[in-house]
Amino acid sequence: KDSDRALPKDKTLEILSHEALFAIPKAAPRSTLLEYLWETTALSFVELYPEESLRLGSVMLAHFGEDNTILHGYHSTTQRVINTIAVQHPEEIWRLVTEQLDHSDSSRAFHVSQWLRGGEFYAEKSGALMFFQPELIWEWVERDKQDRAPYLAYFVPAQLFQDEAKICLAREVLARYGDAREVRSSFHANLGTEGFTGPGSLHYKQKRQFLCEFRQNETNANVLRWIDEQVESLDSMIERERVF
Repeated sequence: KDSDRALPKDKTLEILSHEALFAIPKAAPRSTLLEYLWETTALSFVELYPEESLRLGSVMLAHFGEDNTILHGYHSTTQRVINTIAVQHPEEIWRLVTEQLDHSDSSRAFHVSQWLRGGEFYAEKSGALMFFQPELIWEWVERDKQDRAPYLAYFVPAQLFQDEAKICLAREVLARYGDAREVRSSFHANLGTEGFTGPGSLHYKQKRQFLCEFRQNETNANVLRWIDEQVESLDSMIERERVF
């Protein structure tokens, strides 16, 4: 950081996207130092050369989540790089993202969808879907609503909130497409992908209370229907926890 020299544009991109980093021998142990060096260099590169960062983003999405690459893992630290690039080039990155999502049965699509969803078992975060304009998302869904609406419900960030200054993507998905049972079921599964400590009955009671409070200020019929179904499901889960 104190050097007067800047990263050379072409050579740095060549190194960051070198095939050796995307075909690491299986016998090689995972190196957190290598990931750290790659990440810090890549972040410097995209800051210095935002007009070239899309080329790096394209390489990353082509190998997203693959084993034996610098991008290995569900929540690799290298994802900070693609996050930055997505903010710089949201429309272009969204186009590349949807190309991966359209192969929904592939492992790469799964990793991309989990990056978009965000959140870990014990820590919530918004997910990368927030980097993209909602209009781009709805446009993608509308081209194949029957398949894509439930798919989106499965990986939309599992956060429900009411804020006039900020759109809640999960609520919007339910409001727009929640008339379909498959969409409601997908978001039910999405919201249930979690971890918690302590008594299960207490955890489910807290979720139930949150939804009941959320319902008081909700007017959309699709969202209300999903909440009612979810509360009914939580009642059953609470009773089951009491039994066991």
